[in-house]
Amino acid sequence: MMASKISETDESGLLLSTAEKLLRRGLDVKWSTHVIRR
Repeated sequence: MMASKISETDESGLLLSTAEKLLRRGLDVKWSTHVIRR
């Protein structure tokens, strides 16, 4: 499902994956800092 969508529109798929990676990294940093503060 997702794979076919990404292959359909490579550009948007690439952008989406990049945004997701950045978002996940930001969340990871938030969680790590939160745990450290605790």
